[in-house]
Amino acid sequence: MTKEEQSILNYFVDEMEFHGLKSTLIRISFDDETLRTIESKYNITLNVDNKAIILKKLISHEYIKYTYMNAEEFGGMQITSKGVGVINSLRAKEEQRRNRKILKKISDAIEDHKGLATFIGLVITASIGIVTLILKFKGYK
Repeated sequence: MTKEEQSILNYFVDEMEFHGLKSTLIRISFDDETLRTIESKYNITLNVDNKAIILKKLISHEYIKYTYMNAEEFGGMQITSKGVGVINSLRAKEEQRRNRKILKKISDAIEDHKGLATFIGLVITASIGIVTLILKFKGYK
């Protein structure tokens, strides 16, 4: 999920929490003012072109839906329970990532860079092998 898609879903959930309402009671129309609010709040860029692409993708994945017929384009949008679940899951994952202990952070960094660690190990092993061969040819035991 892109940062822009996540920001739009976050906006829905933030509005729900701010007003103390369930997802079925929040309707958002994605006009220019709403887009500017989302851009400033989540530090992203939304223009007319990518707005339509992003919102259509969220609709197709059933994260948001239209709430009434014949509305203006992307007017009266509502987040679905699936969309709320995705955001809650992403928020919990981020919170868990922030609250890791130092040993877990080190372990995760090693895991994230295991290709680099393997390469460094290979270089060291090859270097030792080359040095051993050179010393053997020069007569050192």
